[in-house]
Order: sequence, then C-alpha cells, then structure tokens
Amino acid sequence: MDNPNTAKLKSRWVAFFVIVLIAGAYFVFDNKKDLTDTEDFLVTESATSTKTIVSTPSGDVAISGLPDGVTVEIVDSKNVPVAQNSATQAQSYPTFNRKVTIPASYPASAKIQLTKNIENIKALILKDPNNLSLWVSLANNWKVAGDYFAAAEVWTYITTVSPDHFLAYVNLGDIYAYDIKNNVKAEQNYTKALSSDSSQISTYFKFAEFYANVLNNKVKAKAVVDGGLKIYPQNSELKALLAKYSS
Repeated sequence: MDNPNTAKLKSRWVAFFVIVLIAGAYFVFDNKKDLTDTEDFLVTESATSTKTIVSTPSGDVAISGLPDGVTVEIVDSKNVPVAQNSATQAQSYPTFNRKVTIPASYPASAKIQLTKNIENIKALILKDPNNLSLWVSLANNWKVAGDYFAAAEVWTYITTVSPDHFLAYVNLGDIYAYDIKNNVKAEQNYTKALSSDSSQISTYFKFAEFYANVLNNKVKAKAVVDGGLKIYPQNSELKALLAKYSS
C-alpha cells in the first residue's frame, strides 16, 4: 500500500496530466478546420537509444531522456515568421524557434503531450502568423512547460497588436509576480489590465492579492478593492475582500 505522501504525489501528477490533455483536446477542437494536414504525429523509440523521435509537420524532434525523466530539449528548424510591413504589424513576431526545456520532474506522457501541443500550434502559426488565438495557445503551453520568459514575450506581443486585451496584461502580471519574480513589471501589467477593462472583477482580486500577498501592502490592496466597489458597490465578494484587508 502506498503511503499518504506517495498517494498525494500520484494524485497530483494524474491531475496535471488530465489538465494537459484537456488543454490539448480543447486546442485541437478549437482549430479543427486547420488541423487537417498538421495533426499527424509519430512517436518512436529505439531499444538501444535514450532518445524519442517525435515526427511533426515541422520536422523530427528529438526528445532526450525519455522515459527516465531527463530534461527534454525541443529544437525546431522551421523559419521564424517574418513580420509584415503594415500599420497593424509594427513589431516583429515573438521569438519562434527556441529551445524549450520541460522540467525533468514532469511525467514522460505529459512531456510528449506538451511537445505535440507546442509543435502543432507552431505549425499553424506558420500558416497564419497574425492569428492571435494561436499565439495565446502557444503562450499558455509554454507557460505549462515552464518557459515563463517565452510566454511573457508572447503575451507582450499580444498587447502591442491588441492594446485592449486585458487578459494578456493579467497573464503578464501573474507571470512576473509568481514565476519570473519581477514585482515592478507585475504591478505595471496589473495596472494596465484595469486600465484596458475596468469591468473585470477578477482583475481586482488578482491585483489586490498581489499587493497583499507579494508586496505585503494591505493599504494598496484596499485601494484596488475600493476601485472595484465604485463600479460594483453591491458586490459581496469585493466587500468580503475589503473586510479581509481591513482587519
């Protein structure tokens, strides 16, 4: 019988893998029409090698160290999308070809699923590089894979082409606050999130929690909640949050 700690660890990995599978399934469903010639992946393993080869529309990807948990390295040889010379595309696209290192602690099955997700999305971006939903999916998968700087670069790009994309600013705030640990940029992006759309109650919660839990500043946390209550004066959740920070 597994001890409690082992059981908890197993349950966490099961939950993580289910989330990865759901994310991948949603992406495939959401882009179903575009996947007709990009969804075939072939995973092969050699009995005498520690490498797994994932064949994708972007070319073969060698994944080292499966299934023994060694770091995965994904190197894509496709060309980087070239930014168009137009008024709506003033900035180059985010770095596209990069080595993605998935944490060694991830299960082998989760690593392979993430690899499929990332390569699939990149193949679609090569066809339609101005499709923001594809860049959003790529950023989400890079974040799950632990490449926070890659995800942040994509979210920043999204804000340049869609300045009112409040969720991009929220995600940047989260990444800088809890993953990259840059509180100045976290504060800047949470502020921009509220400026771009002050109607999102969840943003007030995230911003206030950042002030209270990361910066240990309940005064600023209360100020953020007060701002939300000016728009939603009867919101019980915001009232409860204000009471929490006032105690």
